Order: sequence, then C-alpha cells, then structure tokens
Amino acid sequence: MPSSPGSSPTLSRSRSGAGSVGLASPSKRVNADAALQQLRAELLARSIDSTVPQPGHTGSKVRLPLDVFDNRDLERDTPMGWVSAATSRYAKRPNAAVLVADEAGAGEWRLGRVFQWEAQSALFSVQLADAGGRVIEDTCVQLPRLCVMFLGERVDEFATRVADAHRMRDECEAALLFRFYVRSMPTSDVRTLNELQVQQLLTRAQSARLRSADAGALIEEVRLEYAHAMNGLLLRDGLRRPPLRDKVRADLLLPPPPPPPPELGVVSIEENDFVGATASFLATSNLVMAPVVLARSAAQYECLQLGRLSLFNLEITRALRLEDFEQIQAQHASRLMTFLGDAWQARRRRRRRRRRPRHPARATPASHPPPASLSRRRARSKRWCSNGWRTSTRADGSCRLLRPPRTPSLATASS
Repeated sequence: MPSSPGSSPTLSRSRSGAGSVGLASPSKRVNADAALQQLRAELLARSIDSTVPQPGHTGSKVRLPLDVFDNRDLERDTPMGWVSAATSRYAKRPNAAVLVADEAGAGEWRLGRVFQWEAQSALFSVQLADAGGRVIEDTCVQLPRLCVMFLGERVDEFATRVADAHRMRDECEAALLFRFYVRSMPTSDVRTLNELQVQQLLTRAQSARLRSADAGALIEEVRLEYAHAMNGLLLRDGLRRPPLRDKVRADLLLPPPPPPPPELGVVSIEENDFVGATASFLATSNLVMAPVVLARSAAQYECLQLGRLSLFNLEITRALRLEDFEQIQAQHASRLMTFLGDAWQARRRRRRRRRRPRHPARATPASHPPPASLSRRRARSKRWCSNGWRTSTRADGSCRLLRPPRTPSLATASS
C-alpha cells in the first residue's frame, strides 16, 4: 500500500518501558503467520502490491490520504472495541497485521501488537514484532485504520475494504486531474451562448435578480461554464484517439465504458415442468376438491351481491330539506350496516354450510383386506372402516356410510 501523509508511521518511545520482550506461543504464532500470508495473497489478487510504490496518474509521489476514502460502513466494531478485544485475547502477543511504509511509499505487512487508540489523531499505537514473533516494546508506531488488520477480522473483507479505498482514490484523483485539464484549456475560441440563447435564459429565469439589468456577471459565468463543458467534450473525444491516447493513460481519466448490449432482447429462464408441477399441486392442494370449490363459489356469489348495494339512498325524486336528506341517508346507512352485520353474514355462513360435505372425516381403512368376491371397480370405490362399516365416495368427494357386511352366526358356523 502506498504511503500518504496521514498513514506514514511515527516512531517514538513506548510508555511501558524499554527493552521488555514478549514471546508468542507456537500455536498462536502459526495462526498469526497464516493470517499474514493470507492477507498478502488477498491483496495481490486485487492488484495491490504494498512492496512497490504506486505513484499518481502524473507520476507524482504525492497522493491523497488513503484513509479519507475508507468505507467505515464495513466496520464491525469501534476502534476501542477492537483494541480491547485484541489485548484481552492475545495479551502481550501479536494481535494484528500492520503495514509499515517508508518515505518512498513502499511498505511491508508484518505482525504487531496494537495496544492503544488515539481518538484525537485517529491513529492506532502499535508495537512491532520481529521475525521470531517477539514484540519489541521499546518502539511505537502510529498507523491509521487501513494499515491495521486485527487477527479477529475476516481477511477477505479487510482486503476488499483496502482495494475499494484504492479504487476510490484513483477515481477521485483522475476526476480532479481531468477537471484541472479542462479548466486550463483556452475558452476564447470555443463557441459559447449567443444572444438569442441568453435572452431565452433570462426569460425563463424565475429570480428577479436575473431579470434585472445587473445580471451581466451571472451571464458571463454561465458562458464560461458552457465553454468548459464544450472543452470537456473535446478532451474526452481526443483521449480516445491518437496521439493523446498514446501519451496519456486515458483509461484512468475517462469513465469506464458502458457494458456491451446483449445479443438478444430476451431473458433466458430455467426450464419448468409445468405438467408435473400442476399434477403435484392438484395432488396436494385442497383447492381442487369439489366441496371447497363450491364453498368458494358460494362465498364469491354473496360478495358479488354486495355490488348492487349503495352507501347512499339514490331513490329520492323530490326536493327535501337538508335535515330530512341527512336523516334519510343516516337511516339508509344504518340499515345497510345492520344488513351486513346480521343478515349477510348469516346468509354467507348458511351457504357455506350447505356446500359442506356431511362426512368430511375420511374413514380409517381396516386392517384386513376387502372380500375377494368384490370386483376391482367396487374395491376402488368402497373402503372398509375399523368397525366393519363400508364407505363409498360420492362424486363431490364426500363419504357415504353403507351397512356392514353380513357375518355368519355362531349356529351356522357350528353347523
């Protein structure tokens, strides 16, 4: 990661004393080294090499501070919360991977121990660790948030956060540089607003100040902005063609191109087994049963009957006083509410009960099979209950109980 004025480390004496050393345990050391290697790999996969200085678009080493473009919405905890959790879990061992950059902008990710957060300067106080995992407490480095990854964080999220900050800084610097180029171009030979357009602008203006006689300064400002806009269009067009395309990195100054149009104007969808899905729905849904369909139809019929009613009495054919008219309308509304609450509800329930089957509960099949003398057709339409009664299914789906089969008496059986 390139260094910036806000991210350059500051070396100072630690408050805990000089020369004290903490040694990391082997298991914690392996986990910290694995997190450090994974962070380097994730950053390289996102085209971020912290060991190589990354100059600006013009080759300058002066860059905007990277911490300004940090997306803090991705932060899972407060800085004090991170420091407290890291120190309580790792104690005197390394608890973070930190980036220490030099003046040229080249840096290296290494292990360190974060022990303090400076709210006034928005920097972490870090004690670096050597190659053997020992925390050197006689030096202190102050780093911003994007230069510190705690071992408790997700490596891929932190790498994405750093990559997004680099991308946003490059886009901001490119926009500022492009605006600087446009402002530096001459405007004397650029075609600007004519007098007719100026008069139309003043006619459509809503402010009285623009319509007054002292609107000359504002008109000149509008003409200058119009000339800058024309220069911007010319510069964008020139950056796409040689010789400017070969001399300047137009891909950094110009916005990204729009995606190519699709070959077909249709959207592909996955194949759907409509026949199978319909059969599955009909087999498991109760909306296809005859009693349910009839009950729903009866309820819909009663609801459609309400369309003939009116909230107001419209059968008045003679002139009335206002008090009489209001009284008639109030009586009509009262009768309508009474009908809806009593008569209509009763009719709807009565129709629903009339369509309900007499024996909705299905009969429990017997443990023994039906007699072999019954035909296949009768065996499909009739079932046996546990108490010996037979049931027959009607056309509407209801069940009808039949008499029990004749069983031989004891005398007949003994004979």
